[in-house]
Amino acid sequence: LERDSHMYRKVKNFFYTSMLYRKKKHRVNIIKSIKRITHPVYYNRKFWAYTSVVIDRHVTCDSKFGLRLTSRLLWHSTGSIDPESIISLDDVKFNPTKTLWARAITCSCDAAHAATTAYENKLTGVKKMLLCLVTVGLPLTCGPNPHIMAPINNRTELPVAYKYINKEEKEVSVNYDSIMGCHQGSWIYALPDGCSMLPAFVVEWKEK
Repeated sequence: LERDSHMYRKVKNFFYTSMLYRKKKHRVNIIKSIKRITHPVYYNRKFWAYTSVVIDRHVTCDSKFGLRLTSRLLWHSTGSIDPESIISLDDVKFNPTKTLWARAITCSCDAAHAATTAYENKLTGVKKMLLCLVTVGLPLTCGPNPHIMAPINNRTELPVAYKYINKEEKEVSVNYDSIMGCHQGSWIYALPDGCSMLPAFVVEWKEK
């Protein structure tokens, strides 16, 4: 993106909402570039198909749920994997990992939280992470809980809802699509399926 473009300024401002910009009159996190991501048509269809099924599943249960479903712009870090190598593939895949809540894909509301596990080029010191449009659906808000699990995904029955198991080990039927919890002062979303995420931007920056 051009630095004087409206989109660049919007993403930049969102990044610096939680990332430290200046310390004693010196810049400490300097954005090198912001790249907009384009996807193959079929991947866009996968994301919107997921979103459509989420909405339909709730609307058929209770029409009020349709008004509460949400999509959000969230930060996602890829650890030791260059995010550009992921989005350059024909089929973008985000694999669930072990988290504080379940095996899931995690996204953060705060760039500062996601930056702690962002990809870093060891030669240049430049870091990268993704800003994604995420269909969180109807989230369940709770603290870290190992008893919340995502069942094995069945592509013919997208999306998969989480199941909550209480202390008595009795399964409780619930109607939510993601988990929202607080970790180190930041709100985190745990998602069961990568189809819920549409990467929109790659932000590159360097710490001074």
